Amino acid sequence: MPILFLITLIDLIGFGMIFPLMPMFKIKFALNDIEIGYIASIFAIFGAFGSIFWGKLSDKYGRTLPLALPLFVLAIIYHLTGRTDNLYMFILFRALAGFFASNFSVAFASAADMSDSSTRFKNIGKLSASFGLGFILGPSIGGWLAGNALNIEEVNFILPFDVAGSLNTLAGLIALFFFKETLTPEDRKAKTRLNIFLQLRKVFRKKQVQFFTIVMITFMSMMSGIQVFFGIFLNEKFLFSSQEIGWFWAVSGLCMTLIQLNISKVFTPRTALITGFSIYGLSVAFLLMAEHANSVILVIACFACMTIGGAMIMPSINARISLDGKKNQQGLIFGITQAISSLGRMIGPNLVGLLFHFSHNLAWACISVASFFLALLIMKVIKKEV
Repeated sequence: MPILFLITLIDLIGFGMIFPLMPMFKIKFALNDIEIGYIASIFAIFGAFGSIFWGKLSDKYGRTLPLALPLFVLAIIYHLTGRTDNLYMFILFRALAGFFASNFSVAFASAADMSDSSTRFKNIGKLSASFGLGFILGPSIGGWLAGNALNIEEVNFILPFDVAGSLNTLAGLIALFFFKETLTPEDRKAKTRLNIFLQLRKVFRKKQVQFFTIVMITFMSMMSGIQVFFGIFLNEKFLFSSQEIGWFWAVSGLCMTLIQLNISKVFTPRTALITGFSIYGLSVAFLLMAEHANSVILVIACFACMTIGGAMIMPSINARISLDGKKNQQGLIFGITQAISSLGRMIGPNLVGLLFHFSHNLAWACISVASFFLALLIMKVIKKEV
């Protein structure tokens, strides 16, 4: 588990380094909010296919190679992305990055391999904490490397991508040489001969799995929209530079890490979902007031609370869905759950981008209402822990 945590952490530091640069790419390529949403959706579309592909591949051939190989290819893509001044090449590189960055399904499947039903929520929560820690270090490093300039000519686009690429190469080497395979040859031989569609039908035919699928799509739509546009909001509303946006994401990552490392000690999955969505909805509602007060401190405080709510939600959904499959199906299951996440990432940036285009307040209000609705729905549908 520590090696797996280290691999995903290094990978996510590289991934997080790109976030502070998104407002600068908007300026560099003269894009509007709707166009930014389209580009974010392209990343998610290819990520959906990649999640299923790498997850299924890991069920057949083991976890090690599908964990390591995409990291090496992603390193090359990062090096190329930082050097392009062509919008169409940038879009192509983001699409390829979406496909090769989607091997997190393999990491979650590996964590499930190491767990039984009593430890799965705890282990997945710990692995999810690598996302938070990656968002502490990644954006702060990326923003620092990009510089504190608001003038687009003075922003360093190449160095953050080069460092991100180098980190992915390091993660790939650790995965290749130090990660201990979690899926035995016997597990691989025991896999069912049904084709992928019949396997999916069997695994996802349970009503509760279907319910959590809808919850995940809705939540990821909200969260991904905020991830794409919140940095742009800070840049346009409060004139944040890439470096300042990086520190902002670091605060978010700190909150996420602390919650996900300890979530299983305090909450059950059902309670974590209800509490998480309630906190998320309340935080976004207060964000409306913070924006009207023109207070950057209040905005950061609201976003930190949003992060706490979000950190409680995702491990709970992942742990609940993974319980409904066998060990040699975990790669496929997490591939599908990550693909479902990607579906939300396709919808979210486009929808939130459209709302942002008309009004920030409208976007915040819709997200807040949806969060409270999901909390109430979970209370009604999920009567007890499984």
